[in-house]
Amino acid sequence: MNKSLIAAGLLIATSLAVPAFACPAGGQCNGQAGAQGMQQGMQRMTTDLNLSAEQQEQVKKIHNDSRETMKAMRDAMLANRDAMQKLDPAAKDYTARADKLAEEKGTLVEAMMKENARVRAEMSAVLTPEQRAKAAQLRKERKAKRDAKKGERRGDWGKGRGGPDGRGPGNGPGKCTGDCPQNK
Repeated sequence: MNKSLIAAGLLIATSLAVPAFACPAGGQCNGQAGAQGMQQGMQRMTTDLNLSAEQQEQVKKIHNDSRETMKAMRDAMLANRDAMQKLDPAAKDYTARADKLAEEKGTLVEAMMKENARVRAEMSAVLTPEQRAKAAQLRKERKAKRDAKKGERRGDWGKGRGGPDGRGPGNGPGKCTGDCPQNK
């Protein structure tokens, strides 16, 4: 389970490492939608960080160099997850096969983290110190915005309180407040 959380976190971090190349809402970073997302991200990065033409070309090259590698790793992660879901827990070799898939997933996570670090380092090297500071500020602002939206979507649910009326997940027997069946 921890490796799944790490992998999920890594995928999120990878997608946020270069926020300028974010895909359109709900879109995939491939084909025409990916090209549009890259173009929009490049325009935003150029404007927000005031990139020179040379910097724009360098950023495009870094992104293009990484795109196929990351796509292959994402595809391998999906295949690994599908293989795990297809395993029969009743099979005699279930544990051995699950262990092998877990090891493969760990290797993929490590490779993705290294690729992400490489891309971030190369991107950072392209920027001036002022642009790096501005990019860090923009990342913090976007994170705060995402966190605020996440809170709005969840409300009181999912925080172990069982929702605004005191019922629901997180409230075991006798913990319900309000008009609960066990209080009647």
